[in-house]
Amino acid sequence: MRSFPALCLALAATQLFAAAQDSEPKVLEPKEQVFLVGSINGEKHLHNAAPITVDPFPLHPPEPPRTVTILFQPDPEHATKELEDIQSVQFTVRNEKGRAVYNRTTSSPPFSLFAHEKGTFQGASLGTKTPSTQLRRSLQKDGNHHSFLLQGRHTLEAAVLRKGDKDPKVFTVDLKTTNHSSSLLTHPGISGIELEKETSDEWFGSLKEAATKAGIAFGSAICQTPFDLQGTPRCRYGGEGAYQAIVREELAVISPERECKWWFTRTSADLDEIDFTGCDDIFDLAIANKQQARFHTLLWHSDAFYGNIEEWLHAMKAVDKRAQLIGHIEKMVERYRTPKYSNIIAWDVVNEAIDDAQDEAEVRSGGYKLRDSMWHPDLPEYIDLAFVYAHKAGQAADAKHNSTTMPPMKLFYNDYSCESTEGYSGTKSDAVYNLLAGMKRRGVPVAGVGFQSHVNGEYSYYEGVRKNMRRLGELGLEVQFTELDVACGKWGVGAGDDPGYTPCKQSEWTPERELQQAEIYRQFMRVCLEEPNCTGFITWGFVDKSSWLNRGMYSPDWPLLFDSSYKPKQSYLALREELRNHTIAAEKMGRRQ
Repeated sequence: MRSFPALCLALAATQLFAAAQDSEPKVLEPKEQVFLVGSINGEKHLHNAAPITVDPFPLHPPEPPRTVTILFQPDPEHATKELEDIQSVQFTVRNEKGRAVYNRTTSSPPFSLFAHEKGTFQGASLGTKTPSTQLRRSLQKDGNHHSFLLQGRHTLEAAVLRKGDKDPKVFTVDLKTTNHSSSLLTHPGISGIELEKETSDEWFGSLKEAATKAGIAFGSAICQTPFDLQGTPRCRYGGEGAYQAIVREELAVISPERECKWWFTRTSADLDEIDFTGCDDIFDLAIANKQQARFHTLLWHSDAFYGNIEEWLHAMKAVDKRAQLIGHIEKMVERYRTPKYSNIIAWDVVNEAIDDAQDEAEVRSGGYKLRDSMWHPDLPEYIDLAFVYAHKAGQAADAKHNSTTMPPMKLFYNDYSCESTEGYSGTKSDAVYNLLAGMKRRGVPVAGVGFQSHVNGEYSYYEGVRKNMRRLGELGLEVQFTELDVACGKWGVGAGDDPGYTPCKQSEWTPERELQQAEIYRQFMRVCLEEPNCTGFITWGFVDKSSWLNRGMYSPDWPLLFDSSYKPKQSYLALREELRNHTIAAEKMGRRQ
């Protein structure tokens, strides 16, 4: 089934109304919560995508909403030329009894639920002489905004007729009032992740539950903020109800993918103008969901390639760069090392500082090569500086708040292709080890190492991963998988080889490849569970369509735990089974003792 392009709709999600059940609902300003419907995807369901406003949206309303405002408008991100092979779309809204309470057919982009002419909505035609009591029409003359007020559960159908097709294909999505959700467009059956493949009557539960029972911090990086500071769309799926349901139900730990990085928070050298909005979104969501969080990241060389960082930072003198490094870290730690954010369990301080090309003789003698960047060689000691000042800022924050509720501030070094002492990552893992061993000798306050582990379906170096974990443990360091994904495509490997990436073809992603991928996830989890200093297992996203590999750079790929329709894959089942088996074995061992 081919994936259809953008439908050019948007949704304003849950609004709260008067507390009294029989009172007239009060409609809040629609600009506060507006969501895109980004595509018609899969065989049965419409999928809504990211918020298109910068305003934060509440995920945990204090009371369940009794009435819901649904707002549609064109999607400005997609070109209409992508929709040319669609001849018509017929929209139908049905109530719980299946009765059509609204319909509209449109034969030209943007294929909106409402009539649209010269950039302006013309309102809605109910299609019936008398509006249903369950569907109360309320046109809001606020620019281009018009909305329905729905009470109870409804279904939106889109019958899409494409050129060459005899009959339209019908896609559906539930419109229902839900508690603790940012969106009303929800994927049926997503709650609890019920799978047809499971026949055992034993407990399975979610990944979050399984990991908690097994004693490991399991989670994922997520995207939540739709635009960066330059207005570039960056998160298409954070506003989807199905996305948020998985975040809430399956993850015990969440990590910002981009929102806390320099290019997402900085547009100038003025340290008083740091924009914390996106970073707040992630950590506030963790609080609302009663989750833990990882901070990612205080320093990353690639920040210079995004936003406008290079324009003002790269040309600075070393002394000014040093002031920026220290000032940025102090501001970030001051904001997020507080009792409010005491759920942050780890901080990635420096990300990807070790060069990919290492001199083997130098590494064998205990050395390493840092990559050239906006920090190096101008500030040869910048890694030590970053950790020392993050630690000092943390101590100052702890003294300020005089709080005993906050956990220790664990500072991590994070890098890719460094998880195993064997195979293509062997030399780089030695270089990272040498870096960390030197830091420990110098008394630099580093607590752990993050293995990004962006691997592919040919990975097999698990014993090397175990050896690496053990030698890092001997230094007194924790280890966490921080950005794990298992690509279908193939990375360039070996020193001097092309480090590029060869994507998979659609025909190459087979059930056999999916099982192979699941086994790699299982083996990584097994090693982590068996090594006591492995304390976290974080994937770099959880749904294939949101993966960094599917943003045009390496697409297509299928690297994560859920497919693009939010259905759990074999990798999800393998991880949950491995966690469950570990818990059962530990319980049996405890009974024996």
